[in-house]
Amino acid sequence: MREARAGQAVKEREEKGLQLQKAESAKLKKAAPLYKLKIAQEKRVVREAAKVVREKEKTERAKQVAERARQRDAQDTTKAPQLSKWSNRKALQPLEQNIKRKEQVVDAVGGGEASGAALAAHPRQRGTAATSNFQINISSTS
Repeated sequence: MREARAGQAVKEREEKGLQLQKAESAKLKKAAPLYKLKIAQEKRVVREAAKVVREKEKTERAKQVAERARQRDAQDTTKAPQLSKWSNRKALQPLEQNIKRKEQVVDAVGGGEASGAALAAHPRQRGTAATSNFQINISSTS
């Protein structure tokens, strides 16, 4: 009898344990979709928050780029256009201007008419040394 009672008690415990397991698994099965929905909703909220942050950063970068472009344009308009040094070289001036300058130098020295040899001087001479030598040569010939 004792063994029968002990066997029956063990059987009842096993059945209660089985029922508890079944109840727990049923509860988890019900909770699983709700849990999944809750997790999915939290992920969605995190994604939306990240999207808002990215959009703010994007608009901020666009504002900075536009501001830099505006400053560059303003700076470009305020700068005086600088002529390149290459275009200012005397050797690149037309030949007629060089001849007119030499004629003016001859007239200023008082040499009267300039000789053909003086006018045929090399047009690339420039600087003070070249003009002073030119004046000396003309004044010494007159």
